[in-house]
Amino acid sequence: MMYKKWNKDEILIESNGECLEVVNRAVNRSGYTIVQNGKNKIAYHRLVWEKANGKLLPKQVVRQSCGNRKCCNLDHLVVGTQADDITYDIDDNGCFVCTSHKPCQYGYPQGRDKIVSTGCTEYLHRIVYKRNYGPIEKGLVVRHKCDNRMCVNPEHLELGTTYENTQDMVSRGRSAKGECVGNSKLKEADVIKIKQMLADGYRQIDIAAEFKVSQHAISAIKCGKTWRP
Repeated sequence: MMYKKWNKDEILIESNGECLEVVNRAVNRSGYTIVQNGKNKIAYHRLVWEKANGKLLPKQVVRQSCGNRKCCNLDHLVVGTQADDITYDIDDNGCFVCTSHKPCQYGYPQGRDKIVSTGCTEYLHRIVYKRNYGPIEKGLVVRHKCDNRMCVNPEHLELGTTYENTQDMVSRGRSAKGECVGNSKLKEADVIKIKQMLADGYRQIDIAAEFKVSQHAISAIKCGKTWRP
């Protein structure tokens, strides 16, 4: 009996339900299957889409509508922009728990969106709020009604003041302990405002001057060494 010699360059695909997955190539840190395409490496699902539809335009991305990052089924592939590239799992509370972006040191996933923002890094829940409800009035913060920092469900987001956000933290048992330290100059509401100012791009030295503390104190808050969420 003659056996066909296996070609190591051949891409082997198997079905997983309605999805099609490459089984003999590695995935990258984001979970996408990567293959060699000439001299360059490319995500295989993108290569499949471009073979069928032509080259993507700048800033366009190919996403799997099935949510399976290994899937290369052409019927599951849709094109969008990087601003649309937020994926999530839905938990028992109806939260859209973000899976496409890692949380920062404060527990919130971050991203960029040049459509509703300046293109600077920003909390995803703020981006999602602006996409769905419009600009955020200066001085207000976006609060999670569900108390889940990874949630990007627009229905779980609402605007509020720093004071209201502080009251939420206290009533839900998330109040930071730093205020209980006898020599602490900052209060809970101060730290929440400081973290928001840091996220909005204010310089540490300017924040320190406003709250009459050292820049080291602001840096410690930013790095999570004090006043951890």
